Amino acid sequence: MREYGLSIVREKKRLFFVFFCIVLMWSGWAGASPAAQRPTLAILKQLFPQRKISPKQHKQFRSIRIDLNGDNRKELIVVEDPNPPRKKVNKKKRCLCKAPKASGKEKAILRAMGSEMRNAIYRVQLIAVKRRRRVRHRILKVWWKPDQAEPSDPKLWLWASCQKLGKKYRSWRRWRIKEVNFSRTDNGLTSSIRWSRCRRLSRYSKRRALRRMRRWVQNGAPSMLKTCPCPKKKNLAYLKKAKPLRVTVAMLPAPPLKPRVVKTKKSKKKAKPSPRKGNDDLKIPSLNTSKTNTESTSKKKGYRIIGRYQASNVQITPLTKDSKIYALRLERVRQVSREFVRETVESLYVLDEGNSKQMIKVFSLRTARDNDPADPESRQWVDLKFRNMDGDHWLEIVANIYYENTNFTGMVSRKMFKWSEGKYVPLNAYRGIYRIRTSSTWSNVPPGVPRRFRKMLGMRVAASNVVDGFRNSVWVGKKKRRSIGDWIRIDWVRRMPVLGVAILTRPVHGLNPVVRSLWRRRKPPQMKPAQFVQIATGTKWKTTATLPASGGIRLVRFPKPVTTQFLKFTIAGQFTNPKTRRRQTLTISNKERSRGFIAEIIPILAQIRYSASSFSRKLGEQKLPRHAGDRRKTTAWAEGRSDHGIGEWLQMVLPLPQTLHNLTVVNGCRRLGEKYILNNRVKAATLTFSDGSTQDVVLKDSHKPQVVKIRPVRTRSVRLTIRTVYRGKLGHTTCITELRP
Repeated sequence: MREYGLSIVREKKRLFFVFFCIVLMWSGWAGASPAAQRPTLAILKQLFPQRKISPKQHKQFRSIRIDLNGDNRKELIVVEDPNPPRKKVNKKKRCLCKAPKASGKEKAILRAMGSEMRNAIYRVQLIAVKRRRRVRHRILKVWWKPDQAEPSDPKLWLWASCQKLGKKYRSWRRWRIKEVNFSRTDNGLTSSIRWSRCRRLSRYSKRRALRRMRRWVQNGAPSMLKTCPCPKKKNLAYLKKAKPLRVTVAMLPAPPLKPRVVKTKKSKKKAKPSPRKGNDDLKIPSLNTSKTNTESTSKKKGYRIIGRYQASNVQITPLTKDSKIYALRLERVRQVSREFVRETVESLYVLDEGNSKQMIKVFSLRTARDNDPADPESRQWVDLKFRNMDGDHWLEIVANIYYENTNFTGMVSRKMFKWSEGKYVPLNAYRGIYRIRTSSTWSNVPPGVPRRFRKMLGMRVAASNVVDGFRNSVWVGKKKRRSIGDWIRIDWVRRMPVLGVAILTRPVHGLNPVVRSLWRRRKPPQMKPAQFVQIATGTKWKTTATLPASGGIRLVRFPKPVTTQFLKFTIAGQFTNPKTRRRQTLTISNKERSRGFIAEIIPILAQIRYSASSFSRKLGEQKLPRHAGDRRKTTAWAEGRSDHGIGEWLQMVLPLPQTLHNLTVVNGCRRLGEKYILNNRVKAATLTFSDGSTQDVVLKDSHKPQVVKIRPVRTRSVRLTIRTVYRGKLGHTTCITELRP
């Protein structure tokens, strides 16, 4: 009975486990994103009518349907891999082709190198340089394997091999060898030295010879090693250069808009189709022409190609907080020159913010670079991340720059890119910052560090870290004893109204500016946060702020908005209280080795920023979101959809939180010599505030300024979402001229 009861319990557990797996698989399938599938031959014939696609080529295509711009119409992305399928190759069986048989002279050189060097040598070549059918001189080329070389340091190996060759100088004098080239088999990097100098190196001591090697050895362009098939393995597909992927983006044309019924005196009902054409927003055709383009658009069937690209890697990345707008992320590896052999570039393409007409490039950045002749053992790459950092609708791009060397591996700096007017721009360009100037910056490395490595580590304490948007990166002054007297200055492109400034002096976590492993013989200086900072503006107004001694953030508000071209921050050693007239002075000993730093400076500008879900594009004219706050009657914001713009929004971000009782709105849009009734106007809208609350409002059909009363609410931002519109006579673009508190 006991065994029978245990079997029942086990069977129940088994059934429960099977049921749990079925539920888990069902939930994962329901919430997963659309997977890549193989497109049908009918779709491929529409996209590529000139090509004859065989069944073997059909296996190379993959497609995915996804709504790129949030207009509830899915686009088609087709990726073709032109490379034939590769067979699996065991890495252990991979081999370099055998070197050709060496001549008598080349064998003599191999014997002279000795058993220690002979294991690492792959091939020895004597290249004859002829002139007028006579051998003038020869070049000795030695191919060596770094993984089998002893010692492992390339400089020591070159010195040891050159010293071995120099001892046999007299016996090989008749061969007229002029130059020696040492080339690596893994990456082809070449180092050259004169043959006569190898003789001198054999007479010097090791310390003196290495010093001379630094001056005499010259780095040349990387050379390629000719390969041939191995005798046991004929498949060498892994050695062939892979062709890039071919990416095609297509869409179905939008159905024509329903014609509007207009009542007239002669006939009660008359159909007037919409004359909107293509991507010409707010374009008014001649009133005399009766023909329109609705018939031609309605007859179109099938897919229309809106983008063709080539890339080595393809990804689909969301760009908005609600994941309604996606970007096509393409990674392309290209060869720049002989010195910099390869570099990787990542680009983002967006379907024109919902305009449904074309794919546009909104971001491009070099993310990796290989084979730098200045420092062959180094590597630099960039890791891109998409984050919602300040609560905006569009995600920010964070670029983490990494550097790898024999002495250091880690992050050296960070950059932030924000969405502005239809593309991603650096944070400084988004804020309108022209440049960052400073009196001096600490070098951050001990003496004797290579120049390029010093430059990369200098990015950890650069002046640009003050306005990069991250609290864990700092600027460090060069002067000793807490860098008193060092200053940093922020210059804008034009004069900006400033309400105040927030100063952060303590890094929170993450990026440590000092690499202590490099300071082996000496102790690095101490990092001390600035305690007194003097702030000066372009209008000759000055003030001194006291910062927390332990480090922290301090908000300094100006008595009134100051319109200035720059702000200057100086690390001071004294502070005088304006009320009590008491003076505070820092007590610093003469033996203290310290540097002062500032982590972040955030200027608070007295201006309203505007953003939108989409905007209208046209050559020579754009209806940008910022046009809703320039106080001009001839400029406006217009949504960029191909329909009436229901669901599109315009957002207004205030510099500081404030309580709003009403809003000023100028409905519709008009240009010189035109009436605003030609295009759509907003009828009903929903206001969304920063605390999440919403209010519904109704606007009048008038181009005069109207004050919309709302329930008092304290907010930092206001978003106006279109619900219904007043239909225009000719166009169907919905626009707003002004929106301000």
